[in-house]
Amino acid sequence: MFKWGSKIFTYSSNDICNTRQPGKGLWTFRINSEEQLKMATSVDAQDLKTLLESKDKIIRNLETLLQDRDSEIQELRSHLDMFQSVFPFSNPVSPTATLHHHPASPPPFQQPPSQNLVAKSLTSLLDGIARPRKQRAQGISAEPQSLSTIQELSQKKFPTYPKNDRSRELIKGAILDNDFMKNLESTQIRVIVDSLSTIQEL
Repeated sequence: MFKWGSKIFTYSSNDICNTRQPGKGLWTFRINSEEQLKMATSVDAQDLKTLLESKDKIIRNLETLLQDRDSEIQELRSHLDMFQSVFPFSNPVSPTATLHHHPASPPPFQQPPSQNLVAKSLTSLLDGIARPRKQRAQGISAEPQSLSTIQELSQKKFPTYPKNDRSRELIKGAILDNDFMKNLESTQIRVIVDSLSTIQEL
């Protein structure tokens, strides 16, 4: 039984629906199977629409999460390449495996703490991102330790070689592409460009 406005509907057997309106007596009508099917189809279509909207929302959230993961992986790979250019490793294995294959290496406590920290960081990055590693040469070296060495370098005159504008721009562009040499001062970059020469000139 349900109420719609001032009318009261009651169901009985054999698809008979009775409706009663106050002051106007009882009215009886029949709902056939086709009408029942239409009503059920309408309800099912609404449920399917709601379900599809929910699934579309979940798919959009997963796509956003996937894009964030891809960006994070690209950033980690960029950091990994930078570390490898500074501290090249011949074989990306764990410190335990390295000690096992090289028993003559010095104990861990004899190595500088900063070097151990870098090795552990690189190992965790290599374990988390499984991909072919680029072979890179060492990118930086230690700075001079004595004052006399610094003075000698500051007073030393490096030979210069003539170059056309295109060659100078190519050399300067290669220096600026390096993650460490791009931090040099403009005068230092100019000295490097002037002092470089081709193999034939050497």
